[in-house]
Amino acid sequence: MFLNVKGCDSFKLAYGYQAPTQMSIKTEDVESFIKLDRGDEYKTGLSIRSGNGTSRSIYITEDFDSFAAKMN
Repeated sequence: MFLNVKGCDSFKLAYGYQAPTQMSIKTEDVESFIKLDRGDEYKTGLSIRSGNGTSRSIYITEDFDSFAAKMN
């Protein structure tokens, strides 16, 4: 199943603010997720499996509780 979220790769955010963009992620690729308290619109952090089998971090604007409900 795919989820449409607004977010940004955390690596890109390390170099300064970047506006969130629309993206689709597969629920089966989400390895874990955490609640963020960054003081900006990014509310949930995801660790997702990328194409080559490694993990990468994505920050999304959806609040943690709402995202957790979709994952269950």
